[in-house]
Amino acid sequence: MNRKDVSNLIGFSADTLRYYERIGVIPPVKRDKNGYRDYRPNDLNWLFLVKCLKDAGLSMEALIDELIQHDVDYVHVTLNNVLTSKPIGSTDRDETYLQMLVKYVDHRIPLISAGSLDTPDQAEEALDEGLDLAAIAHGLIMNPDWAEKVKTGATAAIQQQLQLSQLADMKLPDRLWQMLQDSGDWFDIVK
Repeated sequence: MNRKDVSNLIGFSADTLRYYERIGVIPPVKRDKNGYRDYRPNDLNWLFLVKCLKDAGLSMEALIDELIQHDVDYVHVTLNNVLTSKPIGSTDRDETYLQMLVKYVDHRIPLISAGSLDTPDQAEEALDEGLDLAAIAHGLIMNPDWAEKVKTGATAAIQQQLQLSQLADMKLPDRLWQMLQDSGDWFDIVK
């Protein structure tokens, strides 16, 4: 199903659909042979869930409070970029999602986040902002030896782009490679 049909069916604008995908509210949507989003039944299920939660007035804060009351061990938030992602319509002076979350959670439960953290400096900055654990998934996909590079002080060798010339050495599973190609601008893939 194309974006226009999904917008008409669910009532989210095209910008909102892209935004929800970019910040991880819904999983990456597969692309058709022309590069357009092709919403599948699972994508629609996610979008209907988001719409129901939104229509019920369940805010991010209410969801976090509910999780804390049910004794979850931690809250994990995936963002397009942990350090810079902001709500739609934000200005440069507005807080990032990380700043808002850290302030709201206020150490009541461990807060973990992932999203475009590639270097030790970025991870350290996220921890300095108040994150309890920085997930380095993005950096690890491009640098399977990320921890070794950090341990040996070879941080200048950490790749921040996915180089097609190094793809064979990375040994990415086919499904992961397909997801990365379908993910829009999540990964900077260089030919």
